[in-house]
Amino acid sequence: MSGTAFRFAVLGAALVGAVMGGLWLALLDSDPRGIPPASILAAANRSQTLVSMAVLLVGATALGCLVGKLVNAVVGLFVLGAAVGVYAMRTGPLLGLVFDGVPMSAIGIETCVWAAVMSACAIVVFLASGPLPDVPREERVSMWRELAHGDALRALAPAVLAVPVVWVVARSGTKGQAIGAAVLAGLVCGAGSRMAAPRVQPVLIFGAPLLALGIAQFASGLRLGAAPDALLAAGSLSPLLNVLPVDAAGGIVIGVAMGLGWARGTAKPSAATLPA
Repeated sequence: MSGTAFRFAVLGAALVGAVMGGLWLALLDSDPRGIPPASILAAANRSQTLVSMAVLLVGATALGCLVGKLVNAVVGLFVLGAAVGVYAMRTGPLLGLVFDGVPMSAIGIETCVWAAVMSACAIVVFLASGPLPDVPREERVSMWRELAHGDALRALAPAVLAVPVVWVVARSGTKGQAIGAAVLAGLVCGAGSRMAAPRVQPVLIFGAPLLALGIAQFASGLRLGAAPDALLAAGSLSPLLNVLPVDAAGGIVIGVAMGLGWARGTAKPSAATLPA
Protein backbone atom coordinates (compact mmCIF):
# COMPACT_ATOMS: atom_id res chain seq x y z
CA MET A 1 0.00 0.00 0.00
CA SER A 2 1.38 3.40 -1.00
CA GLY A 3 1.85 6.16 1.52
CA THR A 4 -1.07 8.15 0.10
CA ALA A 5 -3.39 5.15 0.16
CA PHE A 6 -2.37 4.40 3.73
CA ARG A 7 -3.11 7.96 4.83
CA PHE A 8 -6.55 7.86 3.21
CA ALA A 9 -7.24 4.50 4.83
CA VAL A 10 -6.32 5.88 8.25
CA LEU A 11 -8.44 8.99 7.63
CA GLY A 12 -11.42 6.84 6.64
CA ALA A 13 -11.00 4.61 9.68
CA ALA A 14 -10.66 7.64 11.95
CA LEU A 15 -13.87 9.18 10.57
CA VAL A 16 -15.73 5.92 11.07
CA GLY A 17 -14.38 5.70 14.62
CA ALA A 18 -15.36 9.32 15.31
CA VAL A 19 -18.89 8.77 14.01
CA MET A 20 -19.40 5.53 15.91
CA GLY A 21 -17.96 7.03 19.10
CA GLY A 22 -20.22 10.07 18.87
CA LEU A 23 -23.30 7.93 18.28
CA TRP A 24 -22.49 5.52 21.11
CA LEU A 25 -21.69 8.17 23.70
CA ALA A 26 -24.87 10.09 22.84
CA LEU A 27 -26.88 7.00 23.79
CA LEU A 28 -25.43 7.12 27.32
CA ASP A 29 -26.84 10.59 28.09
CA SER A 30 -30.36 11.91 28.42
CA ASP A 31 -32.40 14.86 29.57
CA PRO A 32 -35.62 14.40 31.62
CA ARG A 33 -37.43 13.22 28.45
CA GLY A 34 -34.81 10.60 27.58
CA ILE A 35 -33.15 12.57 24.75
CA PRO A 36 -29.38 13.23 24.74
CA PRO A 37 -28.98 16.81 26.00
CA ALA A 38 -27.54 19.56 23.84
CA SER A 39 -26.62 21.45 27.00
CA ILE A 40 -25.04 20.26 30.24
CA LEU A 41 -27.69 22.23 32.14
CA ALA A 42 -30.45 20.11 30.60
CA ALA A 43 -28.86 16.76 31.44
CA ALA A 44 -30.68 14.44 33.81
CA ASN A 45 -27.31 13.36 35.19
CA ARG A 46 -24.78 16.14 34.67
CA SER A 47 -21.84 14.16 36.01
CA GLN A 48 -22.48 11.33 33.57
CA THR A 49 -22.89 13.74 30.67
CA LEU A 50 -19.65 15.52 31.56
CA VAL A 51 -17.81 12.20 31.67
CA SER A 52 -19.31 11.13 28.32
CA MET A 53 -18.33 14.41 26.67
CA ALA A 54 -14.85 14.23 28.18
CA VAL A 55 -14.39 10.70 26.82
CA LEU A 56 -15.67 11.87 23.44
CA LEU A 57 -13.28 14.83 23.33
CA VAL A 58 -10.24 12.88 24.50
CA GLY A 59 -10.87 10.08 22.01
CA ALA A 60 -11.66 12.43 19.14
CA THR A 61 -8.61 14.59 19.91
CA ALA A 62 -6.41 11.48 19.89
CA LEU A 63 -7.83 10.52 16.50
CA GLY A 64 -7.29 14.09 15.33
CA CYS A 65 -3.65 13.96 16.39
CA LEU A 66 -3.15 10.67 14.55
CA VAL A 67 -4.73 11.99 11.36
CA GLY A 68 -2.88 15.28 11.77
CA LYS A 69 0.47 13.50 11.88
CA LEU A 70 -0.36 11.59 8.69
CA VAL A 71 -2.12 14.37 6.76
CA ASN A 72 -2.21 17.75 8.52
CA ALA A 73 -3.69 19.38 11.62
CA VAL A 74 -6.71 20.86 9.83
CA VAL A 75 -7.83 17.45 8.60
CA GLY A 76 -7.26 16.10 12.09
CA LEU A 77 -9.53 18.78 13.51
CA PHE A 78 -12.15 17.95 10.89
CA VAL A 79 -12.24 14.45 12.40
CA LEU A 80 -12.62 15.96 15.87
CA GLY A 81 -15.48 18.16 14.67
CA ALA A 82 -17.17 15.18 13.02
CA ALA A 83 -17.23 13.27 16.32
CA VAL A 84 -18.81 16.18 18.18
CA GLY A 85 -21.16 16.90 15.28
CA VAL A 86 -22.49 13.35 15.22
CA TYR A 87 -23.08 13.54 18.97
CA ALA A 88 -24.93 16.82 18.41
CA MET A 89 -27.20 15.26 15.76
CA ARG A 90 -28.63 12.93 18.41
CA THR A 91 -29.37 15.70 20.93
CA GLY A 92 -32.60 17.58 21.44
CA PRO A 93 -33.57 21.01 20.07
CA LEU A 94 -34.06 24.37 21.76
CA LEU A 95 -37.62 23.38 22.63
CA GLY A 96 -36.36 20.91 25.22
CA LEU A 97 -34.18 23.49 26.96
CA VAL A 98 -37.08 25.94 27.14
CA PHE A 99 -39.39 23.37 28.72
CA ASP A 100 -36.62 22.29 31.11
CA GLY A 101 -36.41 25.86 32.39
CA VAL A 102 -32.81 26.42 31.28
CA PRO A 103 -32.02 30.17 31.31
CA MET A 104 -31.52 31.34 27.75
CA SER A 105 -28.45 33.36 28.72
CA ALA A 106 -26.86 30.12 29.96
CA ILE A 107 -26.79 28.85 26.36
CA GLY A 108 -24.32 31.59 25.50
CA ILE A 109 -22.18 30.89 28.57
CA GLU A 110 -21.93 27.21 27.68
CA THR A 111 -21.05 28.05 24.07
CA CYS A 112 -18.21 30.23 25.39
CA VAL A 113 -17.00 27.28 27.48
CA TRP A 114 -16.98 25.16 24.34
CA ALA A 115 -14.88 27.89 22.69
CA ALA A 116 -12.19 27.39 25.32
CA VAL A 117 -12.43 23.59 25.06
CA MET A 118 -12.19 23.49 21.27
CA SER A 119 -9.32 25.99 21.28
CA ALA A 120 -7.45 23.74 23.70
CA CYS A 121 -8.14 20.71 21.49
CA ALA A 122 -6.89 22.63 18.45
CA ILE A 123 -3.67 23.55 20.25
CA VAL A 124 -3.10 19.90 21.19
CA VAL A 125 -3.69 18.73 17.61
CA PHE A 126 -1.37 21.38 16.16
CA LEU A 127 1.33 20.59 18.72
CA ALA A 128 1.13 16.90 17.86
CA SER A 129 0.82 17.39 14.11
CA GLY A 130 3.18 20.27 13.50
CA PRO A 131 2.58 23.39 11.40
CA LEU A 132 0.65 23.25 8.15
CA PRO A 133 3.06 22.50 5.29
CA ASP A 134 1.85 25.46 3.26
CA VAL A 135 2.41 27.86 6.17
CA PRO A 136 5.86 26.88 7.50
CA ARG A 137 6.93 28.25 10.86
CA GLU A 138 10.38 29.70 11.33
CA GLU A 139 12.29 27.19 13.46
CA ARG A 140 13.26 29.69 16.13
CA VAL A 141 9.64 30.84 16.57
CA SER A 142 7.50 28.89 19.02
CA MET A 143 3.80 28.36 18.47
CA TRP A 144 3.06 30.33 21.64
CA ARG A 145 4.77 33.43 20.26
CA GLU A 146 2.98 32.94 16.97
CA LEU A 147 -0.42 32.80 18.66
CA ALA A 148 0.20 36.20 20.30
CA HIS A 149 1.58 37.85 17.16
CA GLY A 150 -0.35 40.69 15.51
CA ASP A 151 -1.00 38.70 12.35
CA ALA A 152 -2.47 35.87 14.41
CA LEU A 153 -4.82 38.27 16.15
CA ARG A 154 -5.86 39.73 12.79
CA ALA A 155 -6.64 36.19 11.66
CA LEU A 156 -9.30 36.01 14.39
CA ALA A 157 -11.23 39.06 13.17
CA PRO A 158 -13.43 37.05 10.72
CA ALA A 159 -14.75 35.08 13.72
CA VAL A 160 -17.39 37.78 14.24
CA LEU A 161 -18.96 36.70 10.93
CA ALA A 162 -20.29 33.61 12.69
CA VAL A 163 -22.99 35.71 14.35
CA PRO A 164 -24.73 37.12 11.23
CA VAL A 165 -24.38 33.81 9.37
CA VAL A 166 -26.09 31.88 12.17
CA TRP A 167 -28.73 34.60 12.55
CA VAL A 168 -29.62 34.39 8.85
CA VAL A 169 -29.52 30.60 8.45
CA ALA A 170 -30.82 29.17 11.75
CA ARG A 171 -34.43 30.23 11.34
CA SER A 172 -35.97 27.14 12.93
CA GLY A 173 -35.19 24.84 15.81
CA THR A 174 -34.62 21.77 13.66
CA LYS A 175 -31.38 19.99 14.44
CA GLY A 176 -30.25 19.73 10.82
CA GLN A 177 -30.67 23.44 10.22
CA ALA A 178 -28.93 24.34 13.47
CA ILE A 179 -25.85 22.24 12.72
CA GLY A 180 -25.91 23.32 9.08
CA ALA A 181 -25.89 26.96 10.17
CA ALA A 182 -22.91 26.26 12.43
CA VAL A 183 -21.02 24.51 9.61
CA LEU A 184 -21.67 27.39 7.22
CA ALA A 185 -20.61 29.93 9.86
CA GLY A 186 -17.41 28.00 10.46
CA LEU A 187 -16.72 27.76 6.74
CA VAL A 188 -17.05 31.53 6.31
CA CYS A 189 -14.85 32.19 9.35
CA GLY A 190 -12.21 29.67 8.34
CA ALA A 191 -11.96 30.98 4.78
CA GLY A 192 -11.97 34.58 5.98
CA SER A 193 -9.23 33.86 8.51
CA ARG A 194 -6.97 32.22 5.95
CA MET A 195 -7.46 35.10 3.50
CA ALA A 196 -6.95 37.76 6.20
CA ALA A 197 -3.69 36.23 7.46
CA PRO A 198 -2.44 33.57 5.05
CA ARG A 199 0.96 33.22 6.71
CA VAL A 200 -0.30 32.37 10.19
CA GLN A 201 -1.00 28.92 11.58
CA PRO A 202 -4.82 28.89 11.98
CA VAL A 203 -4.94 27.52 15.51
CA LEU A 204 -7.30 29.75 17.48
CA ILE A 205 -9.80 30.31 14.68
CA PHE A 206 -11.36 26.97 15.61
CA GLY A 207 -12.57 28.41 18.92
CA ALA A 208 -12.92 32.13 18.14
CA PRO A 209 -16.26 31.85 16.24
CA LEU A 210 -17.69 29.91 19.18
CA LEU A 211 -16.68 32.74 21.51
CA ALA A 212 -18.26 35.36 19.25
CA LEU A 213 -21.46 33.34 18.95
CA GLY A 214 -21.56 32.62 22.68
CA ILE A 215 -21.29 36.30 23.57
CA ALA A 216 -24.09 37.13 21.13
CA GLN A 217 -26.26 34.33 22.53
CA PHE A 218 -25.65 35.53 26.09
CA ALA A 219 -26.69 39.06 25.14
CA SER A 220 -29.79 37.75 23.34
CA GLY A 221 -30.78 35.70 26.38
CA LEU A 222 -30.41 38.68 28.70
CA ARG A 223 -32.63 40.84 26.50
CA LEU A 224 -35.64 38.52 26.70
CA GLY A 225 -38.60 40.51 27.97
CA ALA A 226 -41.01 37.64 28.47
CA ALA A 227 -41.01 33.97 29.42
CA PRO A 228 -39.00 31.92 26.87
CA ASP A 229 -41.89 29.48 26.33
CA ALA A 230 -44.22 32.30 25.29
CA LEU A 231 -41.61 33.77 22.98
CA LEU A 232 -40.90 30.34 21.51
CA ALA A 233 -44.60 29.78 20.81
CA ALA A 234 -44.77 33.18 19.15
CA GLY A 235 -41.61 32.52 17.12
CA SER A 236 -39.92 35.52 18.70
CA LEU A 237 -36.80 33.93 20.17
CA SER A 238 -33.53 35.01 18.57
CA PRO A 239 -32.40 32.62 15.80
CA LEU A 240 -28.99 32.63 17.48
CA LEU A 241 -30.43 30.50 20.29
CA ASN A 242 -31.49 27.76 17.87
CA VAL A 243 -27.84 26.70 17.57
CA LEU A 244 -27.21 25.03 20.92
CA PRO A 245 -23.73 24.72 22.46
CA VAL A 246 -22.83 21.23 21.23
CA ASP A 247 -24.35 22.01 17.79
CA ALA A 248 -22.08 25.03 17.53
CA ALA A 249 -18.99 23.17 18.75
CA GLY A 250 -19.22 20.35 16.24
CA GLY A 251 -20.54 22.34 13.30
CA ILE A 252 -18.18 25.29 13.56
CA VAL A 253 -15.05 23.13 13.88
CA ILE A 254 -16.12 21.11 10.81
CA GLY A 255 -16.85 24.32 8.90
CA VAL A 256 -13.60 26.05 9.87
CA ALA A 257 -11.61 23.03 8.66
CA MET A 258 -13.51 23.11 5.36
CA GLY A 259 -13.07 26.87 4.98
CA LEU A 260 -9.34 26.69 5.62
CA GLY A 261 -9.03 24.00 2.97
CA TRP A 262 -11.15 25.96 0.51
CA ALA A 263 -9.00 29.10 0.93
CA ARG A 264 -5.73 27.16 0.93
CA GLY A 265 -4.55 28.83 -2.26
CA THR A 266 -4.23 32.18 -0.46
CA ALA A 267 -1.29 30.87 1.60
CA LYS A 268 2.04 30.80 -0.21
CA PRO A 269 5.13 28.95 1.02
CA SER A 270 7.55 31.23 2.82
CA ALA A 271 10.79 30.87 4.72
CA ALA A 272 9.19 32.43 7.78
CA THR A 273 5.75 33.37 8.94
CA LEU A 274 6.85 36.03 11.37
CA PRO A 275 9.23 38.94 11.07
CA ALA A 276 12.56 38.63 12.85
